[in-house]
Amino acid sequence: SSAIKKNKRLGYKTNYWALDLRKETRHYVPKLIAIATLLANAEKYNVELIDIPNKRFFEKINIEKQIDLARAAELADITIEELYVLNPPFNQWATSPNGPHYLLIPAAKADTFKQNLATLPDTQRLKWVRHKVNSGETLGEIARRYRTTTAQIKQANPIKNNIIRAGKHLLIPTANYKDSLYASSVSMRKNAILNTSRQGHKFEYRVQSGDSFWRIAQQHKVGVRNLAKWNAMAPGDTLKIGQKLVIWSKTPQAVISNPLASTQKHQTIRYTVRNGDSLYRISKKFNVSVVDLKRWNTLDKKYLKPGQKLKIVVDVTKT
Repeated sequence: SSAIKKNKRLGYKTNYWALDLRKETRHYVPKLIAIATLLANAEKYNVELIDIPNKRFFEKINIEKQIDLARAAELADITIEELYVLNPPFNQWATSPNGPHYLLIPAAKADTFKQNLATLPDTQRLKWVRHKVNSGETLGEIARRYRTTTAQIKQANPIKNNIIRAGKHLLIPTANYKDSLYASSVSMRKNAILNTSRQGHKFEYRVQSGDSFWRIAQQHKVGVRNLAKWNAMAPGDTLKIGQKLVIWSKTPQAVISNPLASTQKHQTIRYTVRNGDSLYRISKKFNVSVVDLKRWNTLDKKYLKPGQKLKIVVDVTKT
């Protein structure tokens, strides 16, 4: 992997714990090991294991083409939440138009689903809207408006190179039911989080070059974890220039519009080393050099230990 190659190039260890991995990946293996240990030593850890019958729980069914997931749940006589749990790859309101064209359905409901699907007209698999293109409108804007993708619109219409003309009509695949029914989809969960009312003043911040969660949180005097949570993200996620973030602040935006004006350029912070951290990773996170990290902490070794405290001098205008 690229993480292993990077560590080899820098002369670092290449075991799992030393690799610079994404947060989800970094935590996956430890969680898997923990679960395996609990299951193997259930009595020791006072864990009561439920007897699970050795029988098929779900059936993989060929649906042949795209379908609205709420409609599929209706055909199977199950809740859409249960359908999302069984089919996590399909995290939008419908299956992908390009496949895979199958769904996992509870075994007890498989026959019901297959019978209902066989009699369902193609026109009821998805809801179609005829949209007239307005002047200046882009394919991406239309896709967002109808909660679909540009790929789906292009597949249903003779479009080349994303070029559309004002006055033309497009057929748009849209959800059959109201938004709340698709609450388990990724986009709906994110929208629900972004629209949740919280204490304080709400405003939008547009990400600029050099920004990080830490820098933006410092500017607006909020917590990094809160900032990420308000935007349905994780603190380790990458920000994109131009991306809009929701910020809830105790202070009106006008008062903190230039928060760095009254702060010192350099601030000293204390950082606690975590599993998977490396000098290189920490240097990138805080926009400092490995050489400086070693100098500030009188380090003569490449390797760090979880729980170790590091002194970091941060330039708040660059971090």
